[in-house]
Amino acid sequence: MAKQQQQPMPELVPVPTAPPIVEIVRGGEALIRTEGDQMAKLATMRPRNEGGVLDAALKELRAYPRVATEAWYSIPYKQRKDDGSEQTVLVEGPSIRAALSLARRWGNCSCRVILTDVTNEAAELEGRFLDLETNFLVSRPIRVSRIQKRRGRFVEVDEREWVQLLQASASKALRNAVLSGLPDGLVEEYVAEARRVAAPAEKKAADRTARSQKKPIAEQVTEAFAQHRLTPEDICECILNGEIASLADLKDHHLVTLRGVLNALKDGVVKPEELRKSQDTMIATEPVDLPAMDGEAGNDSLA
Repeated sequence: MAKQQQQPMPELVPVPTAPPIVEIVRGGEALIRTEGDQMAKLATMRPRNEGGVLDAALKELRAYPRVATEAWYSIPYKQRKDDGSEQTVLVEGPSIRAALSLARRWGNCSCRVILTDVTNEAAELEGRFLDLETNFLVSRPIRVSRIQKRRGRFVEVDEREWVQLLQASASKALRNAVLSGLPDGLVEEYVAEARRVAAPAEKKAADRTARSQKKPIAEQVTEAFAQHRLTPEDICECILNGEIASLADLKDHHLVTLRGVLNALKDGVVKPEELRKSQDTMIATEPVDLPAMDGEAGNDSLA
């Protein structure tokens, strides 16, 4: 019997696959389209009451004064005047918490952050805000580099700090998109009321701590800023621009300013070294954007 000839095994051709990040982005885009279609249908059934949005948002602030203390940030900047001299000004803006609170009250909108690309050097994020009633879409991209400046030199951050940078930048992109999609007047009225509500709330909380823990307000402020390695001298001379000689002279409006600065420090908008007495504060060229990262910064409480 003739020996059967063994057939050669067919050559296996690997199926090309996309990098994991591309698949993730594609899957996310498909999910967004599906969710968007469903939300758009609901929006037509239950249109927003635009006249009641601000009233509801302000009512929430008054009901929860502590929320009001986290609604904005403040950063002291050196600003050059026309004659070449400098003056210290406060650059302020609504926080990511304020943006999301307003978006929730605005309703019938979609707010999200998309990871569009990532490499060994950087990641590309995009914050998006879609008004489902008007089909108005606004996006705000942001690039996050793994190379950061630390103590005068550029270094590649470790994985833990990389995750923190991504979180902070995602919040920044989302905040920028949401605030670009909401009416300016709505945002301005909300932040103004938040500052008004926050002033007595900060003083009341600080007084309560002073009574219960026998800890003066000046000591509470010192401890809160010490978490960011800032001294009383830094607070008085750099942050408050020499308005007071010591923390014992703090007034109610100073507490509001310091709360905004703590929010900026916690959210990563400004670095502690930029507020120290040993060096000049930053030169303001344009309004800064708030990254707003939750957690990781400790309990920055004046109370």
